[in-house]
Amino acid sequence: MLHCLRSAADQVHSFMCFPQADFLYSAFEKEGVYTVKSGYKAICKEENLVEASVSNSAATRNLWSGIWKLKCPGKIKHFLWRACTNCLPTKANLLKRKVVTDSFCHMCGRCEETTMHALWSCEAIKLVWCNDFSWVNQFEAAQGDFLDLVDRLMSRPHMLELFAAIAWHIWLHRNKTKLGVHTVPLGMIRDAACKFLQIFKQSHDYPSSRNRHNRDDDKDGCLQNRVSIK
Repeated sequence: MLHCLRSAADQVHSFMCFPQADFLYSAFEKEGVYTVKSGYKAICKEENLVEASVSNSAATRNLWSGIWKLKCPGKIKHFLWRACTNCLPTKANLLKRKVVTDSFCHMCGRCEETTMHALWSCEAIKLVWCNDFSWVNQFEAAQGDFLDLVDRLMSRPHMLELFAAIAWHIWLHRNKTKLGVHTVPLGMIRDAACKFLQIFKQSHDYPSSRNRHNRDDDKDGCLQNRVSIK
């Protein structure tokens, strides 16, 4: 044991040590020489990264908060959240996991079935969106991802509710047509989504501003009657 330790110590001592002294090296310059200019640039870059991170985090929190506040069924909110986080089992995602052998959309047969393509940009479903969402620039929206598209719609919550319901019905249509199961035709999806939302809101008693105004008038009338009776 002692022999092994001595051999190791001899090997360490046998390493050649260079006589030059240590020196400072700057990672911000190719020559390794630190300058005030390079230090200033490094600090500004770091601050910009921190500010961008904080800004993105705040925007993301606002987006999620907006989704959960929508007046639509929880399963549609959850679906929209999964779509925004690219967690839907699209063929593009399934190909990455080697579940399928190709990622082509079965409805158009030309493009990769990503979340954005499956729910928005596929040529086969353009007729579903054209009436209510023609104000959304198709080309600009197609350049981003599904999260960017939802963020564009966040300024109009009532439209986002309809958008989410239609997207959910499109996803059901895709899955059922893959399995050869009867489903709502594409031309009727918009009406089906509107009816679905209407039934949900009626069952959960979401009053309109006009209904709330009428209820307030009724309360005032009841109060006046009570006062006059006394």
